[in-house]
This record gives sequence, C-alpha cells and structure tokens, in this order.
Amino acid sequence: MLCAITNYLTFGERLIEEGAFLTFQDTLGMTPLHHAAFHGHTSFTFLLLEADHEKGGANEVRDNAGNLAMDWAYKNKHKECAKLLQFGLDNDYMEDDEYLYW
Repeated sequence: MLCAITNYLTFGERLIEEGAFLTFQDTLGMTPLHHAAFHGHTSFTFLLLEADHEKGGANEVRDNAGNLAMDWAYKNKHKECAKLLQFGLDNDYMEDDEYLYW
C-alpha cells in the first residue's frame, strides 16, 4: 500500500513478484490501485494494471465510498491515470515507454 502512495516502483515490483495481494483494502476500502490513481502515479498504476491483468480483480474493487480507482483519478484531475484505467493496457493513445519512465 505504501509503495503505491509514495510511487516506490522498485519495491512495488518486488512485492508483486512475491505474490502481493492486489485487492487488499485498507480501512477506507482503498486498494493499492486506488492509492496510485488518487496520487496520480501513472507508472505505478500501469505496474498494478499489468500485474492485475495476469491475476485479475483489482480494477473492479470499490472503496468504502463506492469509488473505483478510475473515479479517484478523475476527481483529482490525473488525466493520464484516468485514461489508463478507463481504456486499459491495450490502447492506441500512448506508447508503453510513456508509462514506463522509471
């Protein structure tokens, strides 16, 4: 969770490799994907969606207020995160290199 909030990509990748539970929710019901979108961390959002694509489920989870991760990205005006969450990994509007700038 803290990796998503602080955009600590290297440690986030390691946790995912070790089998981190991507749909884990904190006391507000927010998943790591919610936090990455809330803070506008496009690279971390991409990382989580890529891992979620293999395991499934995190993109569909709502927090305690009923918001999806995409809702938080829109509310906080994080345009690229919102587009990524709305259209997914298979889109034509951005190249992978634009997401993976770490």
